[in-house]
Amino acid sequence: MIQHLSILLFLFPIICQGQTNNVAENTSTRQTKYLLLAETALDNNDLNRALSAFGLIKRWDSTSVMGQSAGKKIDSLKKTERSRILGEIQGVWKWEVTGSNWGVGSSAATNNANRYIEISDNEMKVYEIDSTSLEKNMIQEEKLHFSNISDWFPFYLDFKYTTGEFWRYRLKDNGQTLHTMHTGNLTENSRNVIDCGNQEIEYKKVL
Repeated sequence: MIQHLSILLFLFPIICQGQTNNVAENTSTRQTKYLLLAETALDNNDLNRALSAFGLIKRWDSTSVMGQSAGKKIDSLKKTERSRILGEIQGVWKWEVTGSNWGVGSSAATNNANRYIEISDNEMKVYEIDSTSLEKNMIQEEKLHFSNISDWFPFYLDFKYTTGEFWRYRLKDNGQTLHTMHTGNLTENSRNVIDCGNQEIEYKKVL
């Protein structure tokens, strides 16, 4: 019995070391595989897929050479994507419909007034214009700040409102439709993610 115990004690650190090496090897293999996926996505100008792949590489081991390289690539691509989004969404847009990802809801016209969103390089304003008096009534104003709470793609491409809500802005229909979606809310230590029943608003380009 003592002899068997001695053998087990001798083999235990070797087994543990072997398991550790296998984990490291598996992580390295996965990182290498996804690095190829990320580079292919970049070649195809698919930044979304590239950012997702680089994010996993960093998540698996941020201290490895590939993990550190992925982190730098994410920072660079994040800056590029944020600039692209801000450049695309600027202008004046007329609020068309509101609803959720369960289905389209009602028109945004209320009380004989049309609602608009006006976006500059650092803020957005939502207002209504009475179709008869042309009186302008401000509904909401927000400085546009991208979220830095989560390092997961695509949450760092969401805007964080002063209300604690997170909204995602994207273009559709060859740039003629602005689609916005409520993706989550601020929590005590981070943010949550809404993946079902999200409030969505669509606008048509005016200027």
